[in-house]
Amino acid sequence: MKVHPTLPPTQVKGAELGPRASPKASGKEPAAKVSLSSDAEFVSALQKEAADTPEIREDVVAETRAAIEDGSFEDSVDMEAVIDSLLADL
Repeated sequence: MKVHPTLPPTQVKGAELGPRASPKASGKEPAAKVSLSSDAEFVSALQKEAADTPEIREDVVAETRAAIEDGSFEDSVDMEAVIDSLLADL
């Protein structure tokens, strides 16, 4: 295996080495402008909605408890599908 010495870096015409030079703001407009894409806005809205949703949905818990107590829960749920879904996650 041959090892070649590294060549010195070459500078591209018009390129500057070192920190980026930024144009000075005139004071009339902001130096940078940031905007969100429609996808980012959609994701942000979903995150806000998820944060505002309670972890435990009391209405669903109460409905399920009532169905269990009156014996109609097993009739309203496909238990085979539930079991298959649980086993698929393992």
